[in-house]
Amino acid sequence: YANRQVSGVLDWLRRHGGDDLLRRVDAPTAKRFRVHKVYPFVLGRYLAHFSDGLEPDRRAAWGTWPQVLRLLDDQPVRATDANPLAALFTRLANDAAPVRVPGGDAPKEIAIGAARLVVHPSYASYRAAAAVRGTR
Repeated sequence: YANRQVSGVLDWLRRHGGDDLLRRVDAPTAKRFRVHKVYPFVLGRYLAHFSDGLEPDRRAAWGTWPQVLRLLDDQPVRATDANPLAALFTRLANDAAPVRVPGGDAPKEIAIGAARLVVHPSYASYRAAAAVRGTR
């Protein structure tokens, strides 16, 4: 099923282009920038790696959030990197090691422009953080 989703997304991109995707996601940014290339990532919701079944569509980089965090911890993205997304795409596509996440790790934050993405090491960690936010 996931391969069909990747194929459908890439077919849509082929028909409409990356600039149309950017317009739909962030119209003000689309007025200032043009998309040169789209790097499709498939990040699993759960911490599972499957070795059985169909080979994942290699046009996308497949992994988990903890795997991405490990790759970024091992080799952080530098401001001088020519294309950080291309580098992360290649590193994730070539990284096949299963990731074991210790349950006691703190959530990690990834800055995305003015926004931030918080990645919790487990669902229990997310629930605990949500409970704390709910009591404020």
